[in-house]
Amino acid sequence: MSQSTSESEKRLGLTSHNIFARVYERLSSGLAESNFMAPLRREMVGKASGLVLEIGAGTGLNFAFYQPGQVERVEATEPDTAMLRYARERLNTAKVPITLTQAAAEALPFADATFDSVVATLVFCSVTDPVQGLREIRRVLKPGGVARIGVPDGRRYAESYVGDPRGFLESIRPGRPTPLLAMQEVFYLEGHRAMYDAETLTLLCAACGFVSAKESPFGDGRMWLNPDSEHRRLETLYVEAVK
Repeated sequence: MSQSTSESEKRLGLTSHNIFARVYERLSSGLAESNFMAPLRREMVGKASGLVLEIGAGTGLNFAFYQPGQVERVEATEPDTAMLRYARERLNTAKVPITLTQAAAEALPFADATFDSVVATLVFCSVTDPVQGLREIRRVLKPGGVARIGVPDGRRYAESYVGDPRGFLESIRPGRPTPLLAMQEVFYLEGHRAMYDAETLTLLCAACGFVSAKESPFGDGRMWLNPDSEHRRLETLYVEAVK
């Protein structure tokens, strides 16, 4: 890849993190994915319908949870070249047609009012310009379309650090020397760029033109109640925003 091409890709928000992608893929085969993330993906993705846009598809771990008969097809975007390689390998797990495109959330290559649903699971904490990303999501959604956004719950982490540092933080990041290092690992050592609580994320959605945005409790999806939803409620924030 030439230097000029690399600089051009950076301007478009595109990346290629080979080591991170390998580590992420290895972790996805562990208990954290099967016990924690897979139920979260099942619930959020299980609500998507019609023509769906997935933001930050990563290695394609959501693909298996899109429901035929409910979802027409999925356009999945991912800015990182290395992650896309794994995502392409997971296309065979999908039960609905999925097209992969390399693109950042801030510059979506789709026409206005294209999609019925948008899914973004644990992505916006690492989006460089979240305001532009949300504006782009609103632009490509049809009127009445719904964006479902899941991020780590910054308020929950901060409250646990202040009030119960050896309880909640220890349960999800065991063995760290201090509670602050455990919280720092969640928000900064995993490539995250921003922290959100429900108030912040819903206000951002409103500022970007969504007609409504509210926190949605886990466990109320159309699929089934996940056995670990109580645990997920503790550390994951889930907001639904309507255009």
